Amino acid sequence: METSPLKARLRSLLDLARERQLAQVAGLSPSERDATGTLERWTAKDHLAHTIFWKEYMSERLAAAERGETPVLIPDFQPINEANFHVNRDRAAGAARRAGGRRSGRSRALSLAQG
Repeated sequence: METSPLKARLRSLLDLARERQLAQVAGLSPSERDATGTLERWTAKDHLAHTIFWKEYMSERLAAAERGETPVLIPDFQPINEANFHVNRDRAAGAARRAGGRRSGRSRALSLAQG
């Protein structure tokens, strides 16, 4: 299957964003990477876990649309953000980053937010 110029450009932009995010994380000191935040004051690790969660969610929505399915919509994102924070709060930054792509943390956050 041939890749359209738009898809190629989007992939390039996504790759660039990922490289920049990894460079930002690499530039943090160990104490900055592993600091524990609060719901009111997120740390770098918390922002990373948040970003990973929503990138995966949007990837799933895009894949569903590509398959001709109706993407799942989360109408109230705040409970999801709070649950995701609690799921990842005590993880080290490297563990949060490695968890990207795994449904367990995301599924747990969604379950906590819904019930």
